[in-house]
Amino acid sequence: MLSNPQASGFTSMLPVIIAVVVSAAVLILIVLLLLRARRLPIVSGSEELINSQGDVILIPGDEAHPRVRIRGELWQIRSNVPLEEGQTVKVVAIDELFLIVSPVNSKIQKGKSA
Repeated sequence: MLSNPQASGFTSMLPVIIAVVVSAAVLILIVLLLLRARRLPIVSGSEELINSQGDVILIPGDEAHPRVRIRGELWQIRSNVPLEEGQTVKVVAIDELFLIVSPVNSKIQKGKSA
């Protein structure tokens, strides 16, 4: 034997072994949680805005600069087609602080049949 259990000052190795096992288990758990978090979808930032939908809002006195409300925030928007207030749009790109949007549904003109 490497150690003499009868010698004075000898302490059991059991607490040290338990501490090492518990520390290793905690470390493995943390690594697994971090790896799982990397696979989660993006929930914030500009990447999260792509494909989001919102309704067009025209602010009185500033109708030339339409905005869209997405997740409680107002964003300035640009579109290749004219937009009306209340129209639902989808974010297709981001250009600095402007969201590039396209209409989700085409409006049916009143009085005309399909």
